[in-house]
Amino acid sequence: MSIKDSNQITLPEDTKTWETFLKENTGRQFTVLSVEPLQRDKAYVGGLGDTVFINLEDSKRLVAKISKAGGMGRDYQEDRARDALWTLSKSTLPRQPKTIAVGSLKEGRLVPLSSGTEYFVVSEEAQGRSYHLFLSDALKRGNINEDDRKAALKLSDYLVDIHKTKGFPSLYKRHLIDVVGSTEGMMGVVTYLWNELPEEQVKEKFGKSKTELRKDILELKKKTIEYADTIEDKIHRSSQIHGDYHPYENIRFENYPQEFWILDRSRAEFGEPADDVVAMWMNYLNHALLDKGNYSGMFRELGDSFIENYLKKTNDYEMLEVVQPFVVWRGLVLSTPKWYPATPIDVRHKIFNFMKNVSEVKEFDPNKTNSYLLE
Repeated sequence: MSIKDSNQITLPEDTKTWETFLKENTGRQFTVLSVEPLQRDKAYVGGLGDTVFINLEDSKRLVAKISKAGGMGRDYQEDRARDALWTLSKSTLPRQPKTIAVGSLKEGRLVPLSSGTEYFVVSEEAQGRSYHLFLSDALKRGNINEDDRKAALKLSDYLVDIHKTKGFPSLYKRHLIDVVGSTEGMMGVVTYLWNELPEEQVKEKFGKSKTELRKDILELKKKTIEYADTIEDKIHRSSQIHGDYHPYENIRFENYPQEFWILDRSRAEFGEPADDVVAMWMNYLNHALLDKGNYSGMFRELGDSFIENYLKKTNDYEMLEVVQPFVVWRGLVLSTPKWYPATPIDVRHKIFNFMKNVSEVKEFDPNKTNSYLLE
């Protein structure tokens, strides 16, 4: 099957097909009432495949996901197979839904992984509501409440907890390589989310020519590679990480702000903990820019609480010397019009200023965030 053909594949909606598959793979009898596709939030048009809900008796649901071709490290069948196998073997963190079966899809049939061509996973459902929707609620009403404050601290404490597990120093360098040079890292983000933008969209969403924008991004790439080279030997920092700790569908609160689930663990099992911290903190920065035009107000309160709690409880102030590559990578994701089409031009410009300025300092100071936003 070609890469193009794989994009035409969809998961079946026949209930008996799923009942048979689940029984064969788990030895348990399931009664499937219906199958329905996930309806994505319009504010986030990313994602790397299709998802369906498998509705069972007693109002319970399973979730089936299938990756598709189209870049971001999923061009080949073995890439997509790795996605499924990764999810099966790495659903081991606290509060992470467990994967119960892996199969493959061939000509509309669900068959054993070894004989199939397209791959999917079935996991327990992470019930609740995406964290980004709670942030959007606060933005709309113009204030945060105690639940919002507690949620930020809980998400910070979660990282404190999982980052306590250290080991596998060789994976630290692998993590840096993947963040900077892989198809899901900085190079992939630039190639698939920036360089493929048409000239007219660059002018509309960024206010400059594509040539000018590519020049700016090239400078960011150079600085990031140089900085990654200076920190790659800090292998003592290798920690258990999530790898894609952001609020857009990857964190869901079932009972806000008490109970939450984390989803889509990506890229690395062990690596630099700054990856997780920056991924979440920059979303507080982004919401502050949407709210106030700078790092102030209610989202600064949440951002400061999140990072100060983490630093105090881990005493990992060395992290402020290694955040630079992760700031650039996450900033390029947050500012791309391909995934975040509604972001205003001035916010994109400030995120670019932030990436540029942070990549030039030896130690990041969160208290100087507003100065990093300036040209």
